[in-house]
Formats: sequence, C-alpha cells, structure tokens
Amino acid sequence: IAEGQIDLAFQPLVDMRQRRIIGFEALSRWTHQGVRIGPDEFVPIAEDSGLIVPLGRYVLGRALDTLAEWDARHGSAVPVHMAVNFSPIQLTRDDIAALVQGELQRSGIAGNRLMIEVTESCVIENADDAGGILRSLAALDVRIAMDDFGTGYSNIASLQRLPIDTLKIDRSFVSGCDKGGTAMAIPHAIIFLGK
Repeated sequence: IAEGQIDLAFQPLVDMRQRRIIGFEALSRWTHQGVRIGPDEFVPIAEDSGLIVPLGRYVLGRALDTLAEWDARHGSAVPVHMAVNFSPIQLTRDDIAALVQGELQRSGIAGNRLMIEVTESCVIENADDAGGILRSLAALDVRIAMDDFGTGYSNIASLQRLPIDTLKIDRSFVSGCDKGGTAMAIPHAIIFLGK
C-alpha cells in the first residue's frame, strides 16, 4: 500500500433488463516487482496481519476518487454507483460509518452512489454489531449488498431486520444457470425471498 503497488480493477455491474451498466465493483489488485498477485493470495494475509483495515480504507478512498474523476470528465454525475467490499475483520475493527461518511464528504460523492458489500457469513457471525453498522451506513444513504448469499446458512428472518438492498447470489448457485432445467430453481427461490 505504502509503495503504491495496489491498483483497482473495476468490474461492471449490468442491469440485464435495461442492458446497461449501472455500476462498478472496485476490486484490489497487487503487482509486486512485475508479478501480479491475486487477491485470493494477498487478502487472507492482509486479514491475518491486520493490514486489511488500511487496505479497505485505501480501496474505498481510491474507488470514490475514481468515481469523482469520472464525474469531472463527464461534466456531471455519471449514472453509475461504485461497490466496495469490506472484510468482516474491518467491520469489527474499524469505525466503518465514520470512515464512509468522511470519504463521501472528502470525495463529494453522494451516499446513494456507494454500495458496501459484506459477506453473508460476516453478518451472521456478528449479527448485533453488523446490524448497527449497516443501519448507520443506511442512514448515510449508502446501499448495502450481501455478498456470497446462500453460503452462510443465514436466518432468512434476519434479512427483514437488516437494511439489505441487494443479495448477490453465490456463484455456486448460478454457475449452471445457462443450461436451464433445475439449475434455476435455487436462484429463483432466492430472488423470490429477496423480493
């Protein structure tokens, strides 16, 4: 982080009905001495070492700065939002609401243009604390996405109590959807429950 080796990649989020990009997910990438190190390698180390907090702060700041740059080039707010992942460790060790509020003010980005992604297991393991954090973020008009939904055995009733705007169905449930048949049963059920 200190040596500027962390870059962001922006994965487009597409509204399939409208067939247009509605947002981007900011993903951290590390290039060290010309070698690309995957997030599956460095993120667990960052979590174990405690460096996930500065990494998460860095990614949030860079993502919002990028969105502000796009707005400036466009001459007005680009009609997209930015999604940023937060680690369960960062949720418990950092003052997420204060961090997000400060970064929104610093960058000049409206809260409704930011989506914070948290994993289902993170919300389940720290239900009371996570609920308070998510409600604080919702009060800033920030949208909340539950990532990897379906892998954490969540209590469906907890979804009613939390300000979750988006469920991101885990890849294991959607990888065979293009083949049709019964592969769509679970995703359809999750979509129905989400609504």
